[in-house]
Amino acid sequence: MPATDLELDLGNIMTASLLLLGASAAVTDMVTLDSLDAAVTKSLPSYRAQHVARNVAAIRTGFEVAPRDLS
Repeated sequence: MPATDLELDLGNIMTASLLLLGASAAVTDMVTLDSLDAAVTKSLPSYRAQHVARNVAAIRTGFEVAPRDLS
């Protein structure tokens, strides 16, 4: 998965790991997208609240572009 390229399209290379987290969630089906969104929101301190939307967008992008058929 071209995580770096996708993150550059989103505007921030710093969230590449979150994009891969979203992709991993899609492929493994071990955690829901809603759970990841909630975890990001809950885990960031209030003075970093401005980063929630960008982080959630990165997770959702990874989830959307992840290949589903790996067999």
